[in-house]
Amino acid sequence: MSGSMTREDFDAYLVPCFAPAPFIPVRAAGTCVWDQQGKEYIDMAGGIAVNALGHAHPALAQALQDQLAKLWHIGNGYTNEPVLQLAKTLVQSTFADKVFFCNSGAEANEAALKLAATVANAVLAHLDAPLLAGVGERHALIVDQLNAISARYDAFSAVRGTGLLIGAELAGPLRGKAKTLTNLAAEEGLIALIAGPDVLRFAPALNIPLADIAEAFVRLDRAVARLTR
Repeated sequence: MSGSMTREDFDAYLVPCFAPAPFIPVRAAGTCVWDQQGKEYIDMAGGIAVNALGHAHPALAQALQDQLAKLWHIGNGYTNEPVLQLAKTLVQSTFADKVFFCNSGAEANEAALKLAATVANAVLAHLDAPLLAGVGERHALIVDQLNAISARYDAFSAVRGTGLLIGAELAGPLRGKAKTLTNLAAEEGLIALIAGPDVLRFAPALNIPLADIAEAFVRLDRAVARLTR
């Protein structure tokens, strides 16, 4: 199917609730994504903070293949072995006494808001130290890169976030141009997100290589330079 559909098909057949990028991704590995023409992008969006291990991680791919050959969706009127094993692993490995699996973002947000005030400190106390160190190192590198770009172009009024969910608020004449900037970034080979018209958002995989972060912001620098000419 690759190449048989175009970005214009979105405008022809889909309700325009969103404004997707002009390119169509067709495959990915780790933190790299390729479009229909074979152009490579560094993914700093992470599927909107979903692909915590990057794309096509071998262990996850194998687990999906194994399950596809066994049992598909059966609804929440039943339980199943994988969900029981995952719940047991989470309880035994974290602060939690019970697990609540959601099937929508609305349910997840509601549960998170109700639980956040009472469990936040417990979560931090039980997270794996090497993972936290790796995320902290990557967070610092991303913030430093954004601040460096801002210093060169007066691009951002604020850079903020926790972990690898980081936002950069556009400043001055760049305000309102977040979508334009992400489109320019895509032309340079970088996938980023927006959070409204004034904020760039980044949510890369937790294990994104440091070299990919460095290259991502070389590409973002070129995009910002083009927008500020």
